[in-house]
Amino acid sequence: MLGQAECVQQSATEAKDPEQVDPLSNTDKDDPYPYIWMTKPCGFYKEEYKDCKSFKERFNQYFIYGEMQDCAQWNEDYNNCRAWNDAKDKESLEKLVASEKNRVRTRLQNHYRNNVWENRETPPEDWNKELPPEIMKEYEGSYLLAMKNDLENGVNKPLPLNDKESESSCCVM
Repeated sequence: MLGQAECVQQSATEAKDPEQVDPLSNTDKDDPYPYIWMTKPCGFYKEEYKDCKSFKERFNQYFIYGEMQDCAQWNEDYNNCRAWNDAKDKESLEKLVASEKNRVRTRLQNHYRNNVWENRETPPEDWNKELPPEIMKEYEGSYLLAMKNDLENGVNKPLPLNDKESESSCCVM
């Protein structure tokens, strides 16, 4: 099964009309739930709904779009997600996946309508060439190079997350 980026890239080369493009069309046909990977945890939909309805977001919506956005889809997605997780309701999963497909299609609409830039099929041949000498000179004395060398030599190993020293905190007020 291809990832979302590969599906989008393949679909973008086949058609330019965003209404005809299905960026998620390449899935395994034998899988009973081929698009389940698109769904998010139910808490995500609930948080998006709460955020969409908040005063701060309502102000932002009015500033960006000139009107308040409809938040009902986030609530519907949350309810469909709960129905799928609790009762394995296939219809709810299909509605949730359709909503996610629509969200992705809407997000990529301007990308497909772009007629200014030409999309590349492959990266440039010299994408990993050496940096120019003036940039390499600046890099030689940088903190980034020092940390890279320390990590390679084992001088400053990152602390494990369960180390007692990593649990200490500092609060500056």
